[in-house]
Amino acid sequence: MDRPGWGGSILSGGGGVANFEQQNRLLRPLFERINAENKGQGIMLVGHSLGASLAAYLAMQNPELISGLILLAGSLDPQLGKPRWYNFAASMGVVSWFLGEDMQKANEEIMLLQEQLENMRRGWAKLRIPVAVIQGLRDKLVYPENADFSEKVLISADLKVVRLATAGHFIPWQNHERVNREIHLMLKNMSH
Repeated sequence: MDRPGWGGSILSGGGGVANFEQQNRLLRPLFERINAENKGQGIMLVGHSLGASLAAYLAMQNPELISGLILLAGSLDPQLGKPRWYNFAASMGVVSWFLGEDMQKANEEIMLLQEQLENMRRGWAKLRIPVAVIQGLRDKLVYPENADFSEKVLISADLKVVRLATAGHFIPWQNHERVNREIHLMLKNMSH
């Protein structure tokens, strides 16, 4: 599924960037419907990059609906989620104009990310579901140390951290066999 405002999805009320809570309000009815149609079997969320950050937030806000998480190259640590110099530059009028709509939208999300991750800080310890964190150690967009952060804060989860020595940021496309394997393992884990 595309996050609200991306791909084939739209945001209610226009094209602005929704914060995590707005996206949760938009997605919760879908989760409730899927859960009802599957007799409460639970939902596994797989998120990449900022989608991984959002997936974790959604699990924190919907513990009765979300039964597993796979977080691929996700920003999790508020200190590591700070905007970088180029995000500030991309926010400037002239530079922003050259980026195009999708890059502007992505940059706006990054500018909001640290605060949203900070708001999630207390929720990590409350997650009591299977969580797999898959992080490329050659990722230039999301710091690999986010995997270390997950080990510190996911103290109640059934956590598995996978560090891919040669992988960069685009794990779903460049390491799809590994991602598929982790999805199948988690499905098996969720069914027990």
